Amino acid sequence: MKLSEENRTYLIQRDMEVFDRSKEEATIFIQMLQNMLNGTDKVLLYELQYNIFKTKNDIYTRKLIKFFLEGSIYLYECTTNEKDKRTLLEHVKNFFDFIFIQKCVYSREVEAQSQVSHHILKSVSERLNSVLQTQERMIASLSHEMRTSLNTIQGYLNIIEESGAVKGEQKFQLKKAIHGAESLRSLVKDILNVTKINSGQLEIEKSFFAVDEMLLQCIDHVSIQIKKKEHIRFEYKTMFTPFLVYGDQMHIMEIIINFLTNAFKYTKEGFVKLKMEFSQEPEGINMVFSVTDSGVGMTSEQLQDIFNPYSRYQKNQQGLGLGLHITKQLAVKLGGKLDVESEVGKGTTFSFSYLFRKTKPLSIDVKDKKIYFYIDRKMQDSFYIQEKIRFLKQHGANVKVLKREGTLINFLLSTHKNVPDILSVHAEAESYSKIDALIYYLRSAKLFNKTLFIAESMHQDLSLKYFDELYEYCAPMSIYEKLQDNLHNEKKKINQRELSILVIDDTQTNLDIFRLFIQRDYPHANVDLAGGGYEGIGMCKAKVYDIIFLDLKMPGLDGFQVIRKLKELDQNLPPVYAFTADVYKSTYERVKEVGFSGMLEKPLDPTQLKKILEGV
Repeated sequence: MKLSEENRTYLIQRDMEVFDRSKEEATIFIQMLQNMLNGTDKVLLYELQYNIFKTKNDIYTRKLIKFFLEGSIYLYECTTNEKDKRTLLEHVKNFFDFIFIQKCVYSREVEAQSQVSHHILKSVSERLNSVLQTQERMIASLSHEMRTSLNTIQGYLNIIEESGAVKGEQKFQLKKAIHGAESLRSLVKDILNVTKINSGQLEIEKSFFAVDEMLLQCIDHVSIQIKKKEHIRFEYKTMFTPFLVYGDQMHIMEIIINFLTNAFKYTKEGFVKLKMEFSQEPEGINMVFSVTDSGVGMTSEQLQDIFNPYSRYQKNQQGLGLGLHITKQLAVKLGGKLDVESEVGKGTTFSFSYLFRKTKPLSIDVKDKKIYFYIDRKMQDSFYIQEKIRFLKQHGANVKVLKREGTLINFLLSTHKNVPDILSVHAEAESYSKIDALIYYLRSAKLFNKTLFIAESMHQDLSLKYFDELYEYCAPMSIYEKLQDNLHNEKKKINQRELSILVIDDTQTNLDIFRLFIQRDYPHANVDLAGGGYEGIGMCKAKVYDIIFLDLKMPGLDGFQVIRKLKELDQNLPPVYAFTADVYKSTYERVKEVGFSGMLEKPLDPTQLKKILEGV
């Protein structure tokens, strides 16, 4: 079918109007249409199909249909030759079939392929969930065994600390052991974090905490590395924080400890520096925790995958390479920002910045308390110490600063009345030893028995026996907050309530720790111990209790089975608290679902236990 000159002129004009094209573009398009009608070329069909599928523009598609329908009608009416009319109708049919019918067929094929892909993905997802559940059960079982042992270790360490049986250097070592146990507890928790991150179950647990105390715990965690690496100088610089911040302390600690561990791992000599700075922002307090080292450093290529799992930038180092991967995931989960800067041969700086939107002032009761400081001349310019002194004065403490060793010794030897409640020493190593010997002399003469002696800013592990508290760096403000409880060896108030308590656990040491912690604050409480589920049910049949603590994982009857049977015996059960090392979100949900009053984690936290008993 050949277009007449009149037909061509009309179609070019309509093309320009419909598609808003130039005359040259419209002429080319109509020539391609002529070739298609002659049966010599199908380029136009392919080009139109491509344009429709690529642009997915409904307006363009509507314009195209309108143009072809109007053009086909126009040509049909202008043609008198029946053969040309049949040819034209055939081309119209081919046009709609090629452009649109094939698109529908293609869409069906895509839909069918999509359904197959969906089934494959569903199958893979089910298998992956099965693997994760198996991994979760395995790690939960491992965690249970480790936490049970930790419960014994931490329990007895806390009991020894609160008994006041150890002093001086031994108390300092005991504190290190307690912090070590807490760090080990954190590490056990980290094992769970990998699976929790993978399964989306990682919980953020926020509370108010003191930043200075948290940082000292981080340092205690790497104290062995600090002592082993004799050619590395450890530096600690922090700003004074007269407030508590609201956040996830344990996970922030984990990030900082990972920074410190890596710094010591990849530094042979030079320094490792822990630093904390903060600034006041409109939304809250923005803190930056950084660890800088003079270690091997990293190339730009190593920096690109440093946070990938199983990545270590020195293959001869121990470890799985999961620490920084977990650190990155934690930073994302917390909503903080992680940064790293490094240069080969010069060292690396890891930093974590976090906006604490919620804070509250640190409030301590030191009104009218006498707090004396001896500050060696080398430390008198310390901004941190000066800020601490100013803070204590603002809260009503009677603060006096002694600046010479001779003045301190004369004061101690000549003062017999109105002695200070606390005497804090910031000095050189030789001075600490002299003062330690002097404390022994004074206590032997029954002098200064009511004074709490604190050795601060030692910067090394000294063998001191008679100081009451030892700190390698500045003591946290909490030491003054605890002043009322610890000072003068005053007896704690004894709770006279005669509570009737049942503890059900298949591990004897767990039972012993429970009883010791309860009777420490409630010496008149009647604590019954059951070594398993059946024994516990039998004791509940014979006696009414005020509160029950129930281990979840026991042979025979587990904790969930026991509480169901107890409910069958008596619908008016006393509060029943679960006790477990399985701290997955699913466990919390199940504990709540079956009717427990709450849940205690292993290792047992005596403070949490005391709060529960106070509410009975």
